[in-house]
Amino acid sequence: MQRDEIEAAQLEEPSPEDSPPNSIDHDDSLILWMLSLSPEKRLEVAQGFVDSVRILRSGRRAPVSRHP
Repeated sequence: MQRDEIEAAQLEEPSPEDSPPNSIDHDDSLILWMLSLSPEKRLEVAQGFVDSVRILRSGRRAPVSRHP
């Protein structure tokens, strides 16, 4: 392969076959789920994530969620 062909191949967008299976669908569903939440609920979800990271960083186990 010549240098020009290599550079052109690097500039091309990856094909769907090159991406992990369902990665786009998974990302889209997560985004759509977050957008379906109210702003207050989005903040609760984000705060829950932050709290979990803080707990894990301190070396304690995260509490089990009791959501229905």
